[in-house]
Amino acid sequence: IILLTKLTDLWQALNTSQNKETTMSNKLVTYGTLMNPMWGLKFIPDSAGYMSGDMYSLGRYPAVTRLGTDSHFFYKLAEITPDLLPQLDIYEGTDFGLYKRELTSTPFGDAWIYIYNQQLPAHANLIMSWKQK
Repeated sequence: IILLTKLTDLWQALNTSQNKETTMSNKLVTYGTLMNPMWGLKFIPDSAGYMSGDMYSLGRYPAVTRLGTDSHFFYKLAEITPDLLPQLDIYEGTDFGLYKRELTSTPFGDAWIYIYNQQLPAHANLIMSWKQK
């Protein structure tokens, strides 16, 4: 009975999580490589701005490590479809913990953002905006 209860709880949690991902937001905070036109993202007009949080240059890509700090970083908000999220998760390495995807508040409503989920390397530099080299 305990095992059946645990399995039922797990199924409900997974089902709730999947429903949240597809219904909670169709927006994505972009601040680095996802701003690249190769993704074909549709950016929301007048949505660019600065968000409170720490962003570091890791060389080939940036990493936002925390939100709500005294630092700020440049971002653009994009509209996305739920079927794009699994592709972006693979690109951002969420399966092996490189980044984690979270919901955050923006002036345009809630949006997904990828937060760096590893210890920063020694060469990381705090920055406000990032341009692909």
